Amino acid sequence: MIQMAAISEVVRKCKAALESHYGSQLKGLILYGSVARNQADSMSDIDLLVLLSKPFDYFSELRQVIDVLYPIQLESEQLISAKPVPPDEF
Repeated sequence: MIQMAAISEVVRKCKAALESHYGSQLKGLILYGSVARNQADSMSDIDLLVLLSKPFDYFSELRQVIDVLYPIQLESEQLISAKPVPPDEF
């Protein structure tokens, strides 16, 4: 079972890194999937929706999100699956 305190710390670091990269264009993060449902196991990833206020090309923005979060994945040894979305699509 994944420790929720460790997950919370990873999500906090993700938010800080994305805020540093996007500034006010970052409108929020939404945790979803098995971790959010408290059903995660040792093979689970951390699923995040990255809410952005600006229009964007999905694949270009996805690459940026991956690049920003990659160091956190290495440090935490947790797979992070983050997808950029405009807030009006959620």
